Amino acid sequence: MKFFYSILIFIVSFSVVFAYSDDTTHPGLTDEIVDLFNFYYPENKISDEYKELAKKGSTDEDKKPRSMYHFYDPVYNRGIHMAGTKWQSSKDWAVDTMAQASFWDQAFAGSLTSYFGSSEDHSWDRAIYEYAWGDKERAMYDLGHIVHLIEDASVPDHTRNDPHPPWFHFGSPYEAWTSKFGPEQMDGLAKSLFDSRKKLIALDDIQSYFESIATYSNNNFFSKDTIFNKDYSNPLFGEERLEKLSDGKLYNFGYKSNNQDKHKLVLVGQRRLGSQEISYSIEDIDKLILSDYWDRLSKQAVLHGAGVVKLFFDEVEKEKKTQALYNKNKSWFVKAYDATKSKIFGIAGSLYGTSVSQDDLAELNNSKSVQPPTLDTPPPPPVGGPPPLNVRGGGERDRDISFGGGVTPSPYEGGGNERGEVQNVQNRASDNSLEETPPPSTLGVSAPTPSVFPGGGPFNTPRIPPVGDNENISSSTPDTIAPDLTFSISECSSSLSGDGCLVANSSLSISWSSTSTDIASYDIECSLSGNSCSGFSFSATSATSTNYALPTDEKTYQFRARARDATGNISGWSTINVEYYSSPVVINEVAWGGTSASAFDEWIELRNKTGKSISLSNWVLYAQDLVPYINLSNSILANGYYLIERTDDTTVSDISADLIAEFSGVGGGSGLSNSGEVLVLSTHSTSSGQEASTTIDQTVLCSSNWCGGSNSNSSGRPSMERVDPFVAGTNSANWGSSNYLVTQNGKDSANSALYATPKKRNSLNYLISQNGVLSANKTLAKSNSPYVVPTSQDFVVNAGATLTIEPGVVIKMGDQSSIAVSGDIISSGTASDKITFTSLYDDSYEGDTNGDGSASSPAAGSWKYVRIQSPSQNSQINYTRFKYGGRYFTSTALDARAMLSIYEATTTISNSTFEESQIAGLRATRFNGTISGNTFNTGTTTNTDKVGLYLYEGNPTISNNTFTNNYQGLNVELSQATSTISGSSFASNYIGLYLTLAKVNLDNLTFSNNTTGIQSSLSTINIITPGSITFTNNTATTSPGGLF
Repeated sequence: MKFFYSILIFIVSFSVVFAYSDDTTHPGLTDEIVDLFNFYYPENKISDEYKELAKKGSTDEDKKPRSMYHFYDPVYNRGIHMAGTKWQSSKDWAVDTMAQASFWDQAFAGSLTSYFGSSEDHSWDRAIYEYAWGDKERAMYDLGHIVHLIEDASVPDHTRNDPHPPWFHFGSPYEAWTSKFGPEQMDGLAKSLFDSRKKLIALDDIQSYFESIATYSNNNFFSKDTIFNKDYSNPLFGEERLEKLSDGKLYNFGYKSNNQDKHKLVLVGQRRLGSQEISYSIEDIDKLILSDYWDRLSKQAVLHGAGVVKLFFDEVEKEKKTQALYNKNKSWFVKAYDATKSKIFGIAGSLYGTSVSQDDLAELNNSKSVQPPTLDTPPPPPVGGPPPLNVRGGGERDRDISFGGGVTPSPYEGGGNERGEVQNVQNRASDNSLEETPPPSTLGVSAPTPSVFPGGGPFNTPRIPPVGDNENISSSTPDTIAPDLTFSISECSSSLSGDGCLVANSSLSISWSSTSTDIASYDIECSLSGNSCSGFSFSATSATSTNYALPTDEKTYQFRARARDATGNISGWSTINVEYYSSPVVINEVAWGGTSASAFDEWIELRNKTGKSISLSNWVLYAQDLVPYINLSNSILANGYYLIERTDDTTVSDISADLIAEFSGVGGGSGLSNSGEVLVLSTHSTSSGQEASTTIDQTVLCSSNWCGGSNSNSSGRPSMERVDPFVAGTNSANWGSSNYLVTQNGKDSANSALYATPKKRNSLNYLISQNGVLSANKTLAKSNSPYVVPTSQDFVVNAGATLTIEPGVVIKMGDQSSIAVSGDIISSGTASDKITFTSLYDDSYEGDTNGDGSASSPAAGSWKYVRIQSPSQNSQINYTRFKYGGRYFTSTALDARAMLSIYEATTTISNSTFEESQIAGLRATRFNGTISGNTFNTGTTTNTDKVGLYLYEGNPTISNNTFTNNYQGLNVELSQATSTISGSSFASNYIGLYLTLAKVNLDNLTFSNNTTGIQSSLSTINIITPGSITFTNNTATTSPGGLF
């Protein structure tokens, strides 16, 4: 599996992973984005030439390997994350100039070369810089790259961590469908949005646009491979509707409601006879779901994209005032030259009384003034370049788009509102208020500074921004600079991990501040799994610190802060993630009795419960009598193990120790007492201290002795194992002896197998229950799969208890093991994530669980059965796979001779598979429920015991099942009431349908390639729809012949 993931990552990384098509969809959306901007701002219309540049940039952004950075999952704030490999998100890629630059450009940017010097950089800041100071054509091309990323953030595959490489069956149906929409097909979309008064998306910063559109996509739409994926709680459908499609058949659609909008979300299944399986899909034959997706996502892409264009020109005007990017772009040499030049002119002014600055000299006569060095000086705006965006006021003079001066256009004039709902913008197209065009000084540029206009404008010298820092800006310039912010959590400075903030104490000291003198307020937020933290509210606060107690252990909290000044400027969010585990590392396994090779070969294992590596340099493990007292060292890997061996590294001969210790302590003696010890894991402040400062974990005694394990050589000296690392070590029920019947790992110094599991999941952690009985409700989580029912154990779910199994869970059954359910079992998987019951020897599911390599292999009859029996009333079996069961003996009751046995219980069985059984796949006795959408394949047609589905008495409804490769596909016996069998197929069985003293209604059945299609004895058969029973290539159609 690791090899497969490695190959997949390699192929995906070097494939071109597109979202929308670069030939059609991207240029079409970009065209409409520019058009919508022009509708809202007709005075500042972007020219067709510049529109084409933006479309070209939007198309070129998909050049590999850039496409791997086009994913943004807003739920987990990540880019594409596949098999442990992570790529930067599009939200961060868009603003990361250095990430987009080549290696050599990164190495010298800002030192030997200018910061914005890479030809491969098409970042947000680069676009703003180029439009304000450099090459406007390049700026519009770069803006097209950014718009491409916004468009991709509307694609569900790109917001739900779905790689969808465009080959084999992995591709995206949505992207394939939308490739038919190009500029011609989309023409008029912007006009319709404008005419319908759709709200213009207006946000504070570029990253907020990514968060907004990606959240809309993620929460309201599926990608093909993330339908009801456990990683995402949304979307869900609120209603189902049956609709007839072009093939004349009825299909069931799930609808998603969002405010006043309702759209087809998913195809739930077919509501017609003859279907083989109900499954979720976003593809229907008429593409109605994909059409609904495109209708909404394309509009949001255009609305967000137009907002981004507006924000871009706002940021350009801000840059012209602050010159922040201009100064950032200077190389070290230019900065040094500027500083030297300013100092020389300052000295000259003092000595000779000159009142002329170096900027004045340069401006008076460029040809005679001393020019700065040319090494990577930020380029001035091009002279005589292509015309700028053509905006016509009263005259025909071209000028820059400008939202910072006295002619600021607003989409809110003419009856709009501050949320961007435009009502009378069309009237602005004929507004003559701009006929008296103000001089350049009123456009945010103080005369006599030369014009920024390409081609010269009223001045023929291109504007060169003033050198030096921002103090040269006129005091009359509006304050558009966001305040700075310092945000910290003091406990994070002593984090347990170097990989981020990990704390073991719930108390946090949080502080924030700014050096700005006009701070109006701060916004401080805390969230947990997307919800606000309880008891934490600091919106628009003037406070600068707080203390907060984290309410829930073993969770990750996100804190973020921003500052707002008196003029309304807002800083970006500063974010700190805090992972809180009161017991991040636990004592997991103790071989206090040694090994079969030697009683002195003791060892102890620790386990890291977190996703971060933890340094153990200030940790200690000791017994309460201080023997042993072990100072730990080095680190324990994320979700990893730490093995401490006594004396030397041969104690566990085939696994390297992380620490070798004498197991000695304060006073005499060494080793672990055979009569029991309480072990304590703690952090301490000094290496010589005998007592630790903070207890992280500890064990417990059971009747003054160890709670598991043995020092008896005849029993193999099993270790003491912790059952669940997430349950307290002081709980005596959370310890027991290692169970070798489940799994083993490691060898002793004599090369014999240990009755233990060093550096591996503990055997007891695989068990559903430690005593083989479930008396209270329990859920088996996929994150802890697989689970094991040990060899020869007859596991029982008592009446009143419910065993719930999450999709994707694997339960491995030991030899001759079984599960009897008198309560309820809810085994409800999904089409893409089935639940599996299989043999402990089956390494094809969840690997080599029993740790014996290839020494064992599964076979039909490896385990006995799952039996649901009265008084169970609410059990469910859906999308569940049963394999290699059906073991029985002469003493086994007839009704229990099957992998799944239903006895006088009420349940539903659907969409499941029954394979490789020693006897019946499913046997239902006195059962009146529904069995639909299942597949029965016992593996052979020659063994008379191999029955796919055996029905005895009862009145069930059997529909839409598939029976193949069985001796008897379906056997119905002694049905006193009439059973209905419909919509099913029988292929390649010895006998397709076998009836004995049965009453059945048959409808819409197919029999093909069977030895005998239907064999009946003393039965009553009623065919509901004449002609609906078909026979093809059967040796005998019916027995006796002429049955119908």
